[in-house]
Amino acid sequence: MILPPDGSTVRTATRDDIDRMAGLAQAVDRADEGMVEPVRGHLEDDWANPLFRAEEDTMLAFAQDGSLAACATCWGIDPASSVEAWINVHPDHRGEKLGTWFVGWAEARARRSLRETGASTLLRPIVSPSGDGRAFLERLGYRHVRTFWHMERRLGVAQSAGRPPDGVTIRPFRDGDGPSLHRVLEASFEGHFGSEPMAYDAWEEANLRAPSKELSLLFVAERRGELVGALTTAIDEQAWVAELGVLEPHRGAGIGRALLRRTFAELAARGHAIVKLNVDGANASGATRLYEDVGMTQGRSWLFYEKRIGAD
Repeated sequence: MILPPDGSTVRTATRDDIDRMAGLAQAVDRADEGMVEPVRGHLEDDWANPLFRAEEDTMLAFAQDGSLAACATCWGIDPASSVEAWINVHPDHRGEKLGTWFVGWAEARARRSLRETGASTLLRPIVSPSGDGRAFLERLGYRHVRTFWHMERRLGVAQSAGRPPDGVTIRPFRDGDGPSLHRVLEASFEGHFGSEPMAYDAWEEANLRAPSKELSLLFVAERRGELVGALTTAIDEQAWVAELGVLEPHRGAGIGRALLRRTFAELAARGHAIVKLNVDGANASGATRLYEDVGMTQGRSWLFYEKRIGAD
């Protein structure tokens, strides 16, 4: 590995580093966006994912005074297909070549997942549209391929769930629903940007046992006795719609809207004042329009850049 910039020391992260990594990410948000969002739960979920290996998928850089100057995660469900890199450099340490070093580390990390000559993977760093990240990545040969939006909706004290479509039942998740839920969500996101299949056992641990997931806020839609849609929720100081999926033959019937309204009503009843989600701005299934129809508005955005990394 290339040596880190002078004055910096580096090591991989452990679970004990989650708080300081979250604090650094929020310092970056405060400087670039003028706002902060909870990120600790996101990192905890990474550590709980059976496909995430902190000793290979993380890196920290410390300044001479011992403070955390930069951090990164870089991993993927199928690293031979694609990996995502989330790199944060503290505003006080920009201009010290840490960003360049961390991108080099992420590219080396991506190459390690390729075991065949001629194979390649896509490395997808995630950056904010503010700051210098865009121009920096473009100079290194990356191209912008996708924009994701955070959307949000404020919840009233009394939120009506409304009536589901005729012939559709919206109910809470029950023991034994796991395999059917996995099938619906995997099929719903097949072919979507960044979506890769997960075997059931790994999916169950990453999605039903993750620290942020609240199973009592997981709702499914049944039609003629078949599970055809589902919505999962994550709680990280704020409430998030983690995934919403409806099988393609059943789209357009109002099932997604019914799942959202049921979730909003339950969140409001539990005292949550706001709900957020993350959506692909180029989603071809009409998700953004659906979210706008139920009163959600666009907030901050995230940019995905991409570069093909070949095996050494």
